Amino acid sequence: MVQPEKLQHMALVLAVQLTSIGMSIFWNLIGVGLIDAGQRPLGNAASMTMVVSLAIMAAALIFSIGRMLWLYTIISSVLALACSAAIYTAIVGPADLWPSSFFRVFGASINVLGLVGFALACKLIILPYKQR
Repeated sequence: MVQPEKLQHMALVLAVQLTSIGMSIFWNLIGVGLIDAGQRPLGNAASMTMVVSLAIMAAALIFSIGRMLWLYTIISSVLALACSAAIYTAIVGPADLWPSSFFRVFGASINVLGLVGFALACKLIILPYKQR
């Protein structure tokens, strides 16, 4: 049986991670729509492959949290690496990759939220090993 405080933390972590993923999916869907309309996407890239990948990772996070720590750790880590890369691009990438600096900052903010989710997830990932 999972303790209530751990269950609350799991719910918070999952909420933050899924919010970040949901916003990223929405960002990519808008970008794909803009590309189809012959316009520039909101960021430096947008694809349906990313949308499907993110949706699969979201489902896997939901399935694995509290059940399969190794899978949850891998998925959370992959998402954190992707968020880090996107933030790095937003900081050092050429300004013409975004339609305006607003979208540059907003895109980076979505990915900062993803890193916050990973930071919160670290307690779920590390704590079981400390208790052994």
